[in-house]
Amino acid sequence: MRTSIIFLITLLAFPSLSFAGGMEDDPVLAKLIVGQFEIRSADGSKPLVWDAEGWIGKDLNKFWFKTEGQFVDDKFEKVELQGLYSRAIAPYWGLQVGARRDFYQKPGHHAETGSYWASRG
Repeated sequence: MRTSIIFLITLLAFPSLSFAGGMEDDPVLAKLIVGQFEIRSADGSKPLVWDAEGWIGKDLNKFWFKTEGQFVDDKFEKVELQGLYSRAIAPYWGLQVGARRDFYQKPGHHAETGSYWASRG
């Protein structure tokens, strides 16, 4: 009798563990897609080229990141970074708002220059 009372109290104290097995209905998920990641051996410069994107979040709200760029001769030639907030507004439809930063090297200059972008859509 005492064991069944302790068991009942345990079930009432931890309802999510007892009924759902500890599973969450809307878990945090993540995805990474690398479309291109190359290192070439050309004239000793060994350029590195990449293109990747991914997200982390739940069903309705996600943080997206996107990046692509080139690294040649120990310096970044062109880099694009994006950070986006995504919100599902209907089945198969979402709204994204975010910012983008472009870095590029002008010919003959050693300093990196760039531009900022903001977008929605």
